[in-house]
Amino acid sequence: MKFSERSNTEKTFIIIIIIVVIGIILRWGFIKSEVKRALKFFDKDKTEQTVER
Repeated sequence: MKFSERSNTEKTFIIIIIIVVIGIILRWGFIKSEVKRALKFFDKDKTEQTVER
């Protein structure tokens, strides 16, 4: 099925998906560092130290 034959909703979702993927690719370094920071927040050793205080 050609792009021009798709409904307006399908076209819109395809364009949104493309924009999101491009955004993730361009901001990958930031995303990766934030994920690492978030995982450190849930680090078991740090959580146990906080509880012991």
